[in-house]
Amino acid sequence: MLTMITCITKEINISNNYVRTKLDDFVSNTNETTMSSVHNRAVALRC
Repeated sequence: MLTMITCITKEINISNNYVRTKLDDFVSNTNETTMSSVHNRAVALRC
């Protein structure tokens, strides 16, 4: 039972990494100036 949970968790982690990589590719392919201004705004809000 425990090993099954571990396997599922590993698969979730792998798919999360895959999605994150795909998102990074998508973001870097979109207009970078737009993305950076959005990012800067988010950082400013966080402070």
